[in-house]
Amino acid sequence: MKTRILNEEGIKVGAALIREGELVAFPTETVYGLGADALNAVAVAKIFEAKGRPQDNPLIVHLDSADKLSLVAEPTELAIKLLAKFSPGPLTLVLNKKPCVPDIVSANLSTVAVRIPSHKVARALIAESGRPIAAPSANLSGRPSPTCASDVFADMDGRIPLVLDGGDCDIGIESTVVDLTSEIPTILRPGYITAEMLLLELEKIKTASGKVLVAKAPGMKHKHYAPNCTMVLADNAKQLVELYDKAEAEGYRPVILSSSKEGGAIKNRNIIVLGTNSREVSHSLFKALREAEKQYNYILAETVEDVGLGKSVMNRMKKAAGVD
Repeated sequence: MKTRILNEEGIKVGAALIREGELVAFPTETVYGLGADALNAVAVAKIFEAKGRPQDNPLIVHLDSADKLSLVAEPTELAIKLLAKFSPGPLTLVLNKKPCVPDIVSANLSTVAVRIPSHKVARALIAESGRPIAAPSANLSGRPSPTCASDVFADMDGRIPLVLDGGDCDIGIESTVVDLTSEIPTILRPGYITAEMLLLELEKIKTASGKVLVAKAPGMKHKHYAPNCTMVLADNAKQLVELYDKAEAEGYRPVILSSSKEGGAIKNRNIIVLGTNSREVSHSLFKALREAEKQYNYILAETVEDVGLGKSVMNRMKKAAGVD
């Protein structure tokens, strides 16, 4: 299969492919998604095949408007309230699904994850296709999520017919997933919409913890975001320098992914700067992981403060490094 890359002028081509039961990679404000007609089980199965994705890992259904929610899920008063506040945007809600949603989309659960992306190309593709689009990130399973079209192409060349190039993703990490079917709204996956932001709209909220036996949302159960080499986390310049020098002495080609807190202390070493705050780090993390693995074989990532958006960034860093 030949994989084409087209800019937003290819939306009509992409929409036709979706209607025909084919796959299209497309940009969102978070990461690039790998989409298929969410109501076509045969088409959705191609997502799992292209990614090598375990079928007990559910997908997110993308809509172009909150008005379409009732097509795939049972709307609730709280869901409508949260969508009014945070959508279009990086918030995914888990709700009871409608019978029309194939079991392969929801990993045989009675729930479905739904969101309305804010990226103009994503919404135009959904609207032009006339279909809700099921889409995980457009990478090989377990790899860092792609935040630009070239990274999608690196993983999906020959596996899918089309990548829509909408430029670099703004946010750079996946959406926040909130389960509204539990007694207390529960964050299943942290993202750009933080618990602190949600608590301005909710009386209370909790975060899923412990070993996951049944995943109700992507990113909960299986290995995610990992580069093709060793990755280790360090909290400060002293640790970074010690680990870097040890790795180099052992014959590795190490690199530091730095948030610039203590840049002077780690000078004269290979460094990729992620940014100076959690917002900048979230934007650049996955792209930096892919850049690093091309030149180096030992990645040292400088941690960020584990609060607010930093908590979401640390979730991705820990999973990439294989830290529970």
